Amino acid sequence: MFIGTFGNVIFETSNDLVRTFKDMTRDTNVRLASHDIIGKKPVIEWIGPGTDTIKFSMQFNSILGVEPKDEEKKLRDMAQTGKVAHIIVGGEPISDYKFIIESISSSGRIYDRDGNLIKSMVDITVKEYPENVTVTQKGGTNGNTNNQK
Repeated sequence: MFIGTFGNVIFETSNDLVRTFKDMTRDTNVRLASHDIIGKKPVIEWIGPGTDTIKFSMQFNSILGVEPKDEEKKLRDMAQTGKVAHIIVGGEPISDYKFIIESISSSGRIYDRDGNLIKSMVDITVKEYPENVTVTQKGGTNGNTNNQK
């Protein structure tokens, strides 16, 4: 059963294969400025929306039809090359923006007697990546934009 995607990582389950995520969390924040006032509490000013951060875990297990080494490599290649992609779940992107991998952490690695990785747990943190955002400074735009990789 197709669940979704993140770039070239496909979330899916079947009788022969399990490649999906668990424990997904999403943090939404805003940008605030604090203006100090002598003798009083600071005044807080809302500047604008921040970027969302999503964290999730994936278990890769050769018994469940995936090769942990290959799956980790896909994710690490995405991180190291700065690839941005939508996270699609249930046929819909979970955000208007694409995401970039901020960090990957592996744990619970198990090897067989020949040294082959047969099981691992990977924790992934991704951050929203607004594209084609024009930065405005006093006097107009300076033309800076984020470029998709």
